[in-house]
Amino acid sequence: MKPVEFLSILSTQVSGVNLKSFQKLHSLIDIYDLKKDPRMIFGDQLPEKLSENWFDKVLHEYDLFQKNNIHHIYPDHPLYPKDFKTLEKPPLFLSMLGDISCLNRDKISVVGSRYPTSAVLEWMDVYLDPIVKDDIVIVSGAARGIDQKAHSISLKSSKPTIAFLPSGLGEIYPKEFARWKDRITDCGGLLISEYAHDQSIHSHHFHERNRMIAKLGLFLLVCEARRKSGSTMTARLAIENSKTVCVLPGFPTSKNSQGCLDLLFQGALPIRDSDDLKVLIEAEKMSTQRNLQRNLFIPDLFQGIERSYKE
Repeated sequence: MKPVEFLSILSTQVSGVNLKSFQKLHSLIDIYDLKKDPRMIFGDQLPEKLSENWFDKVLHEYDLFQKNNIHHIYPDHPLYPKDFKTLEKPPLFLSMLGDISCLNRDKISVVGSRYPTSAVLEWMDVYLDPIVKDDIVIVSGAARGIDQKAHSISLKSSKPTIAFLPSGLGEIYPKEFARWKDRITDCGGLLISEYAHDQSIHSHHFHERNRMIAKLGLFLLVCEARRKSGSTMTARLAIENSKTVCVLPGFPTSKNSQGCLDLLFQGALPIRDSDDLKVLIEAEKMSTQRNLQRNLFIPDLFQGIERSYKE
């Protein structure tokens, strides 16, 4: 095991290691010297949450990846998404099950309500399907509702999709999504986690997962969203990371549309059909530096959202 791989896995057990210190440390340490003297990385005081068998736990995790064909990538890995390095908190560890080559394909991120209306589900069937058949990879978060619908549209056409999990690959959340694992990998897609294999769900994981969904696609499509929801939070993360946000307009009295209308009023792009999506895809591919949301900021809608939002 390379020191960079060891340190990447170890980062799931401890906090306080950022991208800069990660890149510095992995070029200096020898992992077995580290076992003899953990002060090389932790200083004089070990982190409180670090288990006594921390070293063996890293080795066990690495062996588990090897035996189960789980890919492990980190900031210096050739397939690590370049956009992730510009995140405020780049993931130092990513485990992936499936075909990692789909990371190199054109992608759009799709999010929305966990309790979608029948109208938006019908829209997705009609207008996302042609996008998928044009070999665009759908990125979403595996959640019930819009997320799972977006993944299912790709699978229906035997196309790859990327699902970011708010838990470890060995503790898939939601639990019913574990049944999707084989279908996703059989279609050339990916399940991705930044957590230890056996890590269960915690509320802050949703925010952490959402920042990667917001960043990975050419743009973010919000299909339906209430105010102060996880989807509008993801939109804010996309905006903060210079990603274009587009929405499906809805009727003002529909609570599921109010978050989208707020985003639209603040400058997000309206989407009517697959033709609009294709135009936007081509525009973003031609100029990834273009920032349609440069001055977009939504001040009051999100105050306190990290504290109040529950998946």
